[in-house]
Amino acid sequence: MTLQGWIDDQFSPRIKIKAAVGTELEPVVDTGFNGHLVLPKRHLKKLGFAYRGWRLIELADGSKIPSAFYEGTIYWFGRKRKVWVHPTKSEDALLGTQMLVGYVFDLDVESNYVTITKKSTRGPSR
Repeated sequence: MTLQGWIDDQFSPRIKIKAAVGTELEPVVDTGFNGHLVLPKRHLKKLGFAYRGWRLIELADGSKIPSAFYEGTIYWFGRKRKVWVHPTKSEDALLGTQMLVGYVFDLDVESNYVTITKKSTRGPSR
């Protein structure tokens, strides 16, 4: 199974995912973010995501700040998956590299080609 996405006007790779409540999200695939998801704060309540506490997170400049985090459920490759979500004041949602463990992320900006493919669970062929 493969998720296909696109390159937006800002040259950011995007894919579509669904929250368990059916709302579609279009996060930027952000390989600089090592968590699950970052979502606009205004969406969290609507999506039914539950507040779970605070954590220190490290920003790109190396500084550390406290950030709330939430637990929610999305559909990922046709199955429900629990995710940890950090809120943002930005309008952009981000999908981090922790979501890509066990998957291959392929990107070709010039061809407007973005895919995430589940790795085969079979061993190498002989």
